[in-house]
Amino acid sequence: MVPRGIARMKKTQPLYFLILILAVVITSCSPAASEPTQVPPDTQAPPMVESPTSALADDWAAVQASGVLRVGTAADYPPFSFFDSTGQMDGFDIALIVELAKRLGVTPQISDFAFDGLLDAQALNQVDVSIAALSITLDRMNRVDFTNLYFSGVDGILARLDSPITKVDSPADMTGQRIAVQRGTVYEDWVIVNLVDAGIITANQLFSYDKTENAVRDLKESRVDLVLMDLLPAEKAAESGVKLVGEGLIPQQFAMAVRKGSTLTAQLNRVLAEALVDGTVNALIETYLKIKPTGAVTTPLPATPIPDYTTPVPPACVYGMAYVADLSYDDQNMTNPPLLQPGQSFTKSWRIRNTGTCNWDPAFFLRFVRGNVPAAQMNGQPVPVPAVITPGATVDMSVNLIAPSAPGTYQGFWQMSAPNGTFFGQTIWVGITVPGAQPTQASKPFIQNFAASPVNILTGECSQLAWIVTGSISRIDLQRNGSLLWGSVPFTGNYSDCLAVAGIYTYVLTAVGPGGSIWAQAQVQVSSGQPPPPIQPVIYQFYAEPSQVLIGGCTTLFWDSASGTSIQLFSGDVPIASNLPASGSQSNCPNRTGPLTYRLLVRNAAGVARASFQIFVDDSGVSPR
Repeated sequence: MVPRGIARMKKTQPLYFLILILAVVITSCSPAASEPTQVPPDTQAPPMVESPTSALADDWAAVQASGVLRVGTAADYPPFSFFDSTGQMDGFDIALIVELAKRLGVTPQISDFAFDGLLDAQALNQVDVSIAALSITLDRMNRVDFTNLYFSGVDGILARLDSPITKVDSPADMTGQRIAVQRGTVYEDWVIVNLVDAGIITANQLFSYDKTENAVRDLKESRVDLVLMDLLPAEKAAESGVKLVGEGLIPQQFAMAVRKGSTLTAQLNRVLAEALVDGTVNALIETYLKIKPTGAVTTPLPATPIPDYTTPVPPACVYGMAYVADLSYDDQNMTNPPLLQPGQSFTKSWRIRNTGTCNWDPAFFLRFVRGNVPAAQMNGQPVPVPAVITPGATVDMSVNLIAPSAPGTYQGFWQMSAPNGTFFGQTIWVGITVPGAQPTQASKPFIQNFAASPVNILTGECSQLAWIVTGSISRIDLQRNGSLLWGSVPFTGNYSDCLAVAGIYTYVLTAVGPGGSIWAQAQVQVSSGQPPPPIQPVIYQFYAEPSQVLIGGCTTLFWDSASGTSIQLFSGDVPIASNLPASGSQSNCPNRTGPLTYRLLVRNAAGVARASFQIFVDDSGVSPR
């Protein structure tokens, strides 16, 4: 796992931002292809995985010869790297690397990767340099070389608005609290060493998430008490329902990563120093990070000394994935998203390549990871790899989707995941536009949406009516079977109607304005027969990480399910948690050695879905991380 960190210092303190050298390249979203709809022939050989000391001495010469600098980032971390409202990559890291590439005289080609797989992509020679708010850590120094620093930052600590916690100045202020962090980051390492090992919290009070946004979600829902993350994203999160209660406990240093021994390091450091001295970097910081660096840096500052790295034990194999082509609904890098009608079903297909050294099998999934808005998932569900895909081979992956009902542009991002839950490879996406009908007259009301759901119910059940009306409006009324049900309803609203008598119910929504009136109709069928069978519960994934621990050590269980009314976790046959959310994570610390099977049961009236995952508890050696 590769840690991550980003933030800024307190506004009242000096900004210690040592910024020196590095350069990079930008490729747009659906990882770059000049003509995405043209499917390239499957002739590319799988890349070779290089050892930490095998970087070519002529890396810089190769970049000069091609005229392209291949840059890897993880564009899910505003304000450092993200996709803007037009679907294009932006952020401080992106602007910085574009500037450095310009000074190097090459074209930046930036590709979006899963953060957990970014350094693996570098090992697989998919990128020349990585820039993704990467903190310098010993583990990373064992795998890559770093340029000089380009930013120094700190942490932010979030609590609920109604939390009695008002200020966190030291680890002791977090005693007994449930702490949430992003899995694989410097924050997770810090909490383990400074809180768990120090006895300030128990291992079961540490909650690790794949994304910080999921940690903030559970904070709002009172499942955790505090979230530790980078200060800038924490300040952004504090604008929507949580509060910032601490900062500055975990200072970090950000630099760009290149392969061990790469000649790119010196070139990147050179142009980074130039951009620092002439004020370009300070200007980018003010633009993207909204802070003003204190004091002018006139000479490059040396980066923190880096100790000699220790050659790490090479993994059995390395996960890697590269985008090849859009096979349907090509959005042309979000410059021309295809138009789909509200509620229209469609299938998005991509061709991707296994660029790693591991086989893929049906235990590998393509999963939705984020979107420009929540509705960008478009009802998409995880899709398994259809067969064994060997390194270097391609596979076509398809996802069944439904266009959202509201007008707008939607961009949903998908990544590959391994059986252990690790995301890897390039990020791919689907982009569409749902058009909105326009009023025929500016002064006349327009019913943008009026619908009932469900439209077939049993006696005693309820149907939900929802509507959106725009334009110049004087009054809106809702009728049922010719009688007024609700007068002067809001322009956008909903109404739940519970019906005790079988029959057909006709609802009419009428809007009146200066330019005239308009109406829309919806019907609901109420039956007295037997209800349809309920939907069976389903478990999309269930696993534990790590899968091997020492006695007394802890593992974290992760799950994702749907349609359950009761969700329970078991250690063997012993229940350890109940009334769980549909998806989440929970730590458990086994107290016996040998194989241990965890079980997940998801129940509803239709039945039970079961899943299990086995770990091994050892009584000697060093617990893996």
